[in-house]
Amino acid sequence: MNFYKRYPADYGRKTARLTLAQHGAYTLLLDEVYSTEDPLPGAFDELYRICRAMSKPEQEAVRAVAEKFFPLSSDGLRRNQRADEEITEAAPAIEAARLNGKKGGRPKKETQKEPSGFSMGNPDSTQKEPNSKASHSSDNCSSLRSEQSRSFCGKSDDGYSPEFQAAWDSYPRRTGQSKSEAFKAWKARIQDGTTPEQMQAGTARYAAYCEANHTEARFVKHAATFFGPDRHFLNDWTPEVRAQNSPASRDVPHKFAAASAAIYEGVFE
Repeated sequence: MNFYKRYPADYGRKTARLTLAQHGAYTLLLDEVYSTEDPLPGAFDELYRICRAMSKPEQEAVRAVAEKFFPLSSDGLRRNQRADEEITEAAPAIEAARLNGKKGGRPKKETQKEPSGFSMGNPDSTQKEPNSKASHSSDNCSSLRSEQSRSFCGKSDDGYSPEFQAAWDSYPRRTGQSKSEAFKAWKARIQDGTTPEQMQAGTARYAAYCEANHTEARFVKHAATFFGPDRHFLNDWTPEVRAQNSPASRDVPHKFAAASAAIYEGVFE
């Protein structure tokens, strides 16, 4: 288990007379039980290693806690009754999560294809009762004009809209970029009334700017920041003349030469 419940009141009531060292030993032994989902070994030397108990006082604390809270069972192992109960109770959820992980995670929700105001079975009958909690995508799509709605709701199988995917593919590479965070910022701007075309054009300008100035990857803006509330995609992003005319720039293949020429035609003549 990567997580287990801890009840301060119950713990405090049962451990009120423990010393500071004994509290530490108890916590480390509990962590071992929950993380392995197995009982503790019976030998004290093994328990010392689990608790990193090096000094004699530390070892005495481990021994006292083990004897009181992790008594030996008939099989020679040490068990804690409360921990065994919690592990048994959590076992179904753990197994379900393991199976979902093998299948690639939780199944994705199907995108509603029919207009939200009509039932799926009969297009002439209206939905009698609205959903108590409409999906985030439905709320946004109903409030945006049709072109923007298609950009926001027309997602690919991985959840990203085609317009965003195109912008992401052309965005300058940077280590540590978060595609999901960038998409959140993208969707927020669409909610604010920004069109996908504006952000795509800004991405093309920024890509040409970084290429022309040989911007190192570590200095490239995070895409989430670029599409963030400061709207860096609206900046001019005119490349510096010195970088464009430098000998190094003439020797390096221009990845975004076509885009740069189309955007800044005549700037450097």
